[in-house]
Amino acid sequence: MSFTEKIDVLDLLIDTIKDHEKKLDSLIYEFEKIARSIDSFRGEPGLGSCSPNCEPALVNLLNMEDY
Repeated sequence: MSFTEKIDVLDLLIDTIKDHEKKLDSLIYEFEKIARSIDSFRGEPGLGSCSPNCEPALVNLLNMEDY
């Protein structure tokens, strides 16, 4: 394998890892929204109070099938 091919493989790996990082960040954000919504519904002081724009936790869970 030539040096150029090795660099191409490394670039591919880096791009793949970056894509996975973005997806994980998105999942963490969605899970935090769900946790805030559940905490707000239960009246417990968890990750913070849910703003009026929060979606119900079940709706968020149903949307998770995209991941």
